Amino acid sequence: MTGLRTAHSPGPQQGSSEMTSATMAGPIGHLSSRLPRRPAVALAAALLMGACTVPLDPIPEATLQARLKDDLAKVYSQQEPISGPLTVHEAMARVLKYNLDNKLKLMEQALSLRQVEVAELSMLPRIAASAGYVGRSNESAPSSRSVTTGRQSLETSTSQEQHRGVADLSVTWNILDFGVSYVSAKQQADRALIAAERRRKVVQNVLQDTRLVFWRAVAADRLQARIGPLLAGIDKALRDSRAIGTQRLSSPIDALAYQRSLLRTRRQLLDLQRELQVAKTQLATLMDLPPATELQLAAPAREERRPPTLDLAPEQIEEAALLRRPELVEEAYQARIGAAETRKAMLRMLPGLEINFGVNYDSNKYLLNHQWADYGVRVVWNLFNVLSGPANIRLAEVQESFIETRRLALAMAVMTQSRVSWLRYRQALEDWKVAREIEGVEREILRHVGAQVAAERRGVLEGIQAEFDALLADLAADLAYAETQNAAGNVLVTMGFDPLPGALEKDDVATIAATLREREAAWFSGRLALPTPATDP
Repeated sequence: MTGLRTAHSPGPQQGSSEMTSATMAGPIGHLSSRLPRRPAVALAAALLMGACTVPLDPIPEATLQARLKDDLAKVYSQQEPISGPLTVHEAMARVLKYNLDNKLKLMEQALSLRQVEVAELSMLPRIAASAGYVGRSNESAPSSRSVTTGRQSLETSTSQEQHRGVADLSVTWNILDFGVSYVSAKQQADRALIAAERRRKVVQNVLQDTRLVFWRAVAADRLQARIGPLLAGIDKALRDSRAIGTQRLSSPIDALAYQRSLLRTRRQLLDLQRELQVAKTQLATLMDLPPATELQLAAPAREERRPPTLDLAPEQIEEAALLRRPELVEEAYQARIGAAETRKAMLRMLPGLEINFGVNYDSNKYLLNHQWADYGVRVVWNLFNVLSGPANIRLAEVQESFIETRRLALAMAVMTQSRVSWLRYRQALEDWKVAREIEGVEREILRHVGAQVAAERRGVLEGIQAEFDALLADLAADLAYAETQNAAGNVLVTMGFDPLPGALEKDDVATIAATLREREAAWFSGRLALPTPATDP
């Protein structure tokens, strides 16, 4: 390059101007060559941005309607038909089989079991396999330079083909990670058991709701059979009173007072009717039936009603509750999870031993061995875990103490609930006995007043009031009987009653109902596996 410049021998100014113009011509020429392409670049950029834009895509109403129809078909169609009047245990069986809340908890339990399987897989070593094609646009041809003289000591050469196929399979196992993963898998197993306990709680609560709603629906049925004629009698008395008032055959004040009493009675009847009519809708909803389903309920006649007999002492109820209540069992699992968290914090402070093994393949023709294996062992230690380990351990210990305190507080609450549930049951029995006596008295009063009204020795209003009082007494007796059922069921829930065994031969409604009836009778009569009291050695 020096000789070339000497041959032309340009002057200093000329050479300087040529260099300046050449220097400026490069960027300007490069920029000017891009100017005609700007519209194409802008168009390409716009197309790219448009492709990266996500448009709003609302779901069409027709799709929503089709989905709604499909959902309702799934909810209502896959049920055994109701062939006759429902007993309380058949209603419970349908709730256990078809209630969506129960199904949801069952699916959560199944999901937790699948998560346990995934956690167990995390204990396995990491295995990575790869295979592919590797190429480059030119030869990989390095050379060497002497660090002593600075001269090239090896001519340019290559030991790698431009195009080759490679593959490898490597296995890595960290023993510390295995230990931490094992503890984590045990924690996940405890969480799956917690999901099972929560499902037990849902089953107990939904059966208790079913029991209460069923007997209230029975009371509503019996009320409905009598409330219609009574309302018709009130309406007739109102029409007669208004006609008498129009003809001025009695004092206006007396007629209005008479009508006021009739209207108040009518309003009370309608309030009772409205309050109890909801029970059937609630019962149908619990069984995942359409709310407007007409249900026929099977219940014993009034003279055949017997309250559930609970042959258990309060101490037995408390002891069973402390052993079986899902909340307390869940806290026991939570305590194990907390203790495992402390162990994990300790394990993370230790160094890990990592074992590696792999097999490799390379099609490079310059290699003597196209296949080979490599292996090694090394120690890996995260020193930051050593520094943060004590804080993590203290946190885990505080969590353990918190769980233990919460468990003790819950145990005290369970003991209180057990005693209160037993007292409620005893009080419900007394209330039912009194309600039955009042019912008998009101029926006798109604019989005498009815005879006097028929003999025209009493007015129609007194007859209607006596019938209304008798109706209220009957309803009170029905509701008192429902409360005995509810209180007895509450005792079972307090004790952690499991309505079904672990497995059934068949899962049809009849089998489930029969099993519910048998197990409930066993628990009420005291024929259940209660914990034996501890004895001093």
